[in-house]
Amino acid sequence: MRYFLRERQFAALSEKIYDSLVSFQRRRLFKSQSEWKLNDPKGESTRTSVAELGYVFLPLQVSDDAQILCHGGWISGNKMLMEVVASAAMSVDPGLQVVVKPHPTEYRNLDYKSVADMYPNVLWSEDGTLELIRSAALVVTINSTVGFEALLFQKPVIVLGDAAYADAGLVGKARDVNELMHAMRKLRNTLVDRLRAGELAQMVYDLMVPCNFADPRQIEIEELWRRIEGLPTI
Repeated sequence: MRYFLRERQFAALSEKIYDSLVSFQRRRLFKSQSEWKLNDPKGESTRTSVAELGYVFLPLQVSDDAQILCHGGWISGNKMLMEVVASAAMSVDPGLQVVVKPHPTEYRNLDYKSVADMYPNVLWSEDGTLELIRSAALVVTINSTVGFEALLFQKPVIVLGDAAYADAGLVGKARDVNELMHAMRKLRNTLVDRLRAGELAQMVYDLMVPCNFADPRQIEIEELWRRIEGLPTI
């Protein structure tokens, strides 16, 4: 989906919303660390200066979630995701590290040790998502909302599946390994346009309706529908 916006009308509001969302995320999670711990699947840990990394950040998703099963595209699951991204990163630059973070609500006991053993450029981290975004050179995801968060920090993003934010003209798309490697070379260490990221953030903000997700009230459902109907015509 491509959004057509009148820049003069929305620029000031976009900047304000962009700044407020980023400020909120930083206050919530950032602790100004110059170093953080990377834990590998073997249980060993090392401390690495973030300034030395310039890594690809790869957030995993819940293994049996519909976002993977129905909208994952050519990626069948987290293990394939790790293998594809790690291999592509090594082909682009043998020194390019891939920092993997498990999804915090993953309930299945899945073994990714074989992937880590096969690709020495894979590092495992339990650190805060936004800390990892902040120090990344690139974020690769199937379709996680982590990709949207990364755009707010002007980080380049590559999506491998179907993501709601993928057609706003701000992310790279890869439908196979060759496209992924091409996108990595092209987007690594670039900056996303701040105004356009703010415009996207504004539209997401405008759609937000405070509600109890588990048990929404009828008035909340009606308000959400009203906002959806009010979206700009494509």
